[in-house]
Amino acid sequence: MPATRTWLDDLADWLGVGGASGANIDPSAIFLGRIPDDPTATLSIYPHPEGSLSYTQDVLDVSTESPRVHFVAVAPTYTEAHALATRAYRGMARLINRTLGPTPGTFYLKARPLSPPFNNGRDELDRPLIAFDCDVEKRA
Repeated sequence: MPATRTWLDDLADWLGVGGASGANIDPSAIFLGRIPDDPTATLSIYPHPEGSLSYTQDVLDVSTESPRVHFVAVAPTYTEAHALATRAYRGMARLINRTLGPTPGTFYLKARPLSPPFNNGRDELDRPLIAFDCDVEKRA
């Protein structure tokens, strides 16, 4: 049975090499829902528990979803981690009015980073963690 694709996969593709975001992050360095023990620079993407829904009058379904996403860049040095987080941050800010994912795809109205990348401490391997959150508005 093939793996189920999620909207987080759409965001990973958007930020990856060749994606229209311009971030050009190596797809093998993007992880969904976990921070690997890999010593190289990586970007992790997590769904955040906050978010909202929009409804259209007289329609018995959700019209748009606005999930929040948490991004964490980790690297051997603070400078590398911050540079990776900044590329992802700027790439997400460029997401507006795009259909992403395999046909028929999901229409993304926009993404709004909520703050510039910030220092989020260090992991158990003493690597710097640079993070930012982003609200994403997409059709349900």
